[in-house]
Amino acid sequence: NMSHGDAKKPEKKGKVEQLLSDLLIGGSIGAISKTIMAPVERVKLLMQTQDSNPDVLSGKVERYKGIGDCFKRVNAEQGMLAFWRGNLVNCLRYAPQQGSALAFNDFLNNAFPVYNASTDFWKGFGVKLFSGGLAGAIANTICYPFDFARTRLASDLAKGKPQFKGIADCIMTTV
Repeated sequence: NMSHGDAKKPEKKGKVEQLLSDLLIGGSIGAISKTIMAPVERVKLLMQTQDSNPDVLSGKVERYKGIGDCFKRVNAEQGMLAFWRGNLVNCLRYAPQQGSALAFNDFLNNAFPVYNASTDFWKGFGVKLFSGGLAGAIANTICYPFDFARTRLASDLAKGKPQFKGIADCIMTTV
């Protein structure tokens, strides 16, 4: 029979364990939301990149007239699964991007002096703004190849067989 004094408090997670936990949770939630929104993202990318696509410029592929036309033609010409082209790389880039941004933000926040929020609000705000911005910039620099691959894979207009065999093929072919 345990008394109230014997009850154990939950152990605090270590830094690496906390980072991995944040990475897993954030990556999982991100992958689910990215997968749900993939058709909208694919149509957005096709609309944004069509004017630089050689097949559209040469007249081989007709330009999309609007969002509805794009949804309709992708489904008819490439099939329903084509709405998820580029989604895997989008999910793969999300977890490291968010995890590294969080890790760098914590690291940079700890590298600067800590200011009392009630007496030095603006100094503390400036440190947090600077470290958050720098952390985001570092994370985006690290994850840029995945972002580039996602855009190339999602803007592929090929009917049936995609232009690239996958993420690695896309990065190796274009870099």
